Amino acid sequence: MASLAVNAVSGKAALDKYPPGVPNASTRHQPIQVPMFGLIRTAILICVAFVGGLLFERSQAADACAGSGGVMRDGICWNE
Repeated sequence: MASLAVNAVSGKAALDKYPPGVPNASTRHQPIQVPMFGLIRTAILICVAFVGGLLFERSQAADACAGSGGVMRDGICWNE
């Protein structure tokens, strides 16, 4: 339902787009504020970066071990 409002300049009745109590277009599309989401997202990204760094370091160590003629077993390079 729309309500009638009188225009102050022309004195004519204008039909409001939104009835009273319904949020208007400027307030309907504002994002929901979740204060802890940024902190949780940061902690998750730090954990993902840490695990990625561990995997990268192990891969580099395995390549260096294979380059020197060794074999990686349980994270230790064995030169046989």
